[in-house]
Amino acid sequence: MTMALERLFDCFGLVGMASVGGWLLADVLVVAYALRWRRTSLGLAALVLAGAALVAATVNSYHISAIRTDFKPEVRATKEQGQHGNPPQQQLSDSGLSEQAQQAKRVEAADKEQTPDQAPKQAATPDNPSLHAYRQAGKVQRTEGKASKNKFPIRADNNGQPVARTSRAMSMRDVAHANRLDRLNLFLARWTVVLAAGLMVVDYFRRFNSTFDCYLPLPLSGRLVDAFFSKSHSVRHAGRRPPREFLEQAVRKGETFILFADRDPWRERFLARLPRYVPSGWSLEKVTLRAEGFPFDTAFLFESAWFGRYGFVIVGEPPHCAQLLDSLAGFLEVRQVTRAAAHRTVNIVWDLPAEIPPATLERLLATCRETNFRLVVARGTPVDALLAARFEESHA
Repeated sequence: MTMALERLFDCFGLVGMASVGGWLLADVLVVAYALRWRRTSLGLAALVLAGAALVAATVNSYHISAIRTDFKPEVRATKEQGQHGNPPQQQLSDSGLSEQAQQAKRVEAADKEQTPDQAPKQAATPDNPSLHAYRQAGKVQRTEGKASKNKFPIRADNNGQPVARTSRAMSMRDVAHANRLDRLNLFLARWTVVLAAGLMVVDYFRRFNSTFDCYLPLPLSGRLVDAFFSKSHSVRHAGRRPPREFLEQAVRKGETFILFADRDPWRERFLARLPRYVPSGWSLEKVTLRAEGFPFDTAFLFESAWFGRYGFVIVGEPPHCAQLLDSLAGFLEVRQVTRAAAHRTVNIVWDLPAEIPPATLERLLATCRETNFRLVVARGTPVDALLAARFEESHA
């Protein structure tokens, strides 16, 4: 094990070993997140480590590609085999030339020693050019500025980019081994980045469908997300987060709402669908109505919220708001019979000090999940303890 690590360090150096340690630690964090600790900080740390490991692996690949191949050990081994009477099929000389190359040099030397009368006469034709016709042009002058300024030859790295080779030299076998390890390191580093990024996507949508813990909400809400990540459709909470904050987050998710309150928490008429730092005119229009003397048919209000056209704030006394809430329960019961559900969640928020009538509350709890409505009771408590236990999520 120690020898293997030493050999790996000889091939990779500090940068390469840092890349290996980075993606290994990132994989450990991914496993820890999946098995036990489902925390966003773990996924974010894994993604940062995986990205840093990929950068280090790319730099290390550049260094590996710049290693020169030292042929001296192979030449020495070939000479030793030749001295023991077992020459290879293509023996190398001290200069590193094969037998074919040496034979070609001997033929050329013999041609030089021949006299003009002994040299074979061979006319140069387009179909049969002279063997030494290139010599008739004389000495070729090198063009100024074309000489390479690199001390060592240039070759391509594993990504096809040209790199200047350094003075670092290794045997042919060690170079091949280092290239294999480099390709494996790049492969694992890249897939660790993909794994960590996929983990962050899963974590984002898992918290996206939570009631209060979503971060960076975007208008991605829909039945497809709900099919893979569950959400609570009945929530009781006492002051954990103001209804205004919760509803602004819901609007940025792409959802809409019906708020029953004693006052309108917004002065503006339009609520942004995207975060404030994103310049966009995409918004949801808010309509504020009085519960007393409702100006039009309640079906318009419920249908508009169902299709996500408006967000409604119903201001008034608790008895009048309770009548509208009871009408909404009847509307949802009709939709439940036909098995219809809103494409995006509609949030019903009760932010009044009075309690919701138990009969109305029971009807809402029975229909909200199947119609994709979410009932959030911000103030007031149910009378019946058994009815209170039917809420899917509760915060003191």
